[in-house]
Order: sequence, then structure tokens, then C-alpha cells
Amino acid sequence: MNFLHSLEHLALVKVATEIFGNPEIREYERELRSPFYFARNELWEPFIIGKVPTSLFSITTQEKLIGLFKPLSYELLMWRKDHSPILGPNADQQINFCWKSEGTIDRLQTAKRVVHYEHFTITQRFTMACYYWMTDEVVQLWEKLLPSEYENLMTYLGRMSLSVYGIDGILISWIKWLTQGAEREELYNYIFGLVEHLHHRVPPPDHLWRKLPTITVEQELRFRVIHHSRSFLGRYYLSKMDTTQQMEFMKERPFSTLRLFLDWPLQYKFMEMIKYLSMHWDETGYYDIFSLIVREKIDREFTDFNYKALLKEIWLQCSSDVKEYARNRLDFERIRKYVSE
Repeated sequence: MNFLHSLEHLALVKVATEIFGNPEIREYERELRSPFYFARNELWEPFIIGKVPTSLFSITTQEKLIGLFKPLSYELLMWRKDHSPILGPNADQQINFCWKSEGTIDRLQTAKRVVHYEHFTITQRFTMACYYWMTDEVVQLWEKLLPSEYENLMTYLGRMSLSVYGIDGILISWIKWLTQGAEREELYNYIFGLVEHLHHRVPPPDHLWRKLPTITVEQELRFRVIHHSRSFLGRYYLSKMDTTQQMEFMKERPFSTLRLFLDWPLQYKFMEMIKYLSMHWDETGYYDIFSLIVREKIDREFTDFNYKALLKEIWLQCSSDVKEYARNRLDFERIRKYVSE
């Protein structure tokens, strides 16, 4: 699951993330009242083009660069969704995000910045430290809490938005450990439930995973890949499986697997994966993939990859039975124009 990206991809990502981090870009999204991910390209592309140093890039390279902004916008949208219960809806305006070279947010390094950034309240920083398994920072911030801040934390625990994400349970487990001596060797006894069941959105450190029974780890990894097939979490948990487990999962859950590979930054491996899994697909499975590509990529005007060509290539390699099944579906018209032979 560790794929090598081309030098061109890495270079384009570096430029795109620097531009995307410009406060003017964030302000323009707010003026649109919509992230680029949801907006028609014609509404935001001209603005982005104005921020690209056109003298340094050919027209073709500029087009590739512009294509990166919609998946970057989706990355930020998912980060906001996962962190707004803790930091509020506009927290991203205050944060200098860390980006990985592949073009995804480095959530752990970004969280470390937040935890040490005094713009946020000590309650928010403490919650982030607990959320991201930062034992040292949890202890340090706990020791800094004033009585009034402790009361704020207890009030904060009652917020409905925290319970929706299970954040209240995470905090309760850590606070129980802290108030009962904070012995490092006892930590796992307090938070093992978070590792095993409750806390899916931030992967636990490897040393905590290793404490779980092997069968539990296998079951949890499968569950988490299936339920996070549209985010970095699905990719992460699939990567934690050994090769045999990965092969078994891919064959048993081909749609969940391909769902991962359709999204940034693995989309360039999609055709390779669908060929590998072809014997595990029936007519319905293929049609679901056709619909997914049209609905999620073509209709949303993603240009980080040539999804129209991808759909046509898959269609041309399908059997006559698959094509006949597709043509008889009532909603085939939305697919027909991209696959007509």
C-alpha cells in the first residue's frame, strides 16, 4: 500500500498546496459559500489561475496543477468535518496545515501544531492531545489546567457534538487515568476500549495496536476499511494488514477496495486494481462502478485524472454480458454518452 508517486505529481502537489494555503484562497471559498469540492469549476478556476505563476509552467502543466485543487479542497473539507466538534467551524483559518508530499493532510503533525498553538483554548488543546493519543502533551496540559479551566472542561464534556463523534468517551477515559495517578504502565488499562472499539478517526500508535489480540486486530482493520473507504483512514487501515490479509479483503470486498483507489491520491492505480479484481465482479458490480465514476468524479468535474477516459477504458474491456446488463438499466443514459462505441 505504499505507492511511489511520479516526480511530476510530487512537484505539482508542492506548488498546489503552497497556493492552497494562501489565506486569499480560503477567503475566496468563503465568498463562494462553498468549498471548491462542491462548486462548479467555472466559479473558482479563473481565480486560481490568477494565483499560478504562469510564466513558469506550460499550459498543459497549468491544467494539471489546477486539477489538484478539488481533491485538496475535499481533504480540507474532511478535516473540518472531523475537527469542528473540537475546534469550531472556522478553525482551519487559524492553522498552518502540514501536507504530505502525496497531497493529503498530515493530520498528526497538524494536530501537534494545534496542541502547541495558544490561539486555541487549553480545553481545545487538551482535547486534541487526547484525540491524537499524545500522552506527554495530555499530562502537560492537564497539569496546567486552572480550577476554572477544569470546570470549563467538565461543561465542555456535556456538548452534544462531542458525543456524536465519541469524543466525550475519549476524554472520560483519559481523565479517569489522569485523576487516578497517571501511571504510564497502567495507561492501556484505561484506554484499551478506545483502541478496540470507540476511536476510529485517529489511528492508535503501533505499540497500542500490538497489545490487542491478533483476531481482534484483523476484525477491526476490516471493519474500519469498509467504513472509511472515502478517506485516508481506509487507506491507512488497509496498509496495516499483511499481504495475505490485504489479498483476502480485496477479493471479499472488491467494491470497498476500488472505492479507495478511485479517490486521490491513488486514482492512477484504479485500472490496475479493477483488472486484478475482475474475476470477483458480476454485472451489478461493474454497473455500480460505472455509476460511481460518473456520480463522484465526472458530474463533480474532477480533473485531477481523466475519469472519462477511465470509464471508457473499463467499458471497452467489459464482457458483452456486462454491457447488455448496463444498457438495460433505466438510468443508463447518464453513462451512455461517456461509453458509446
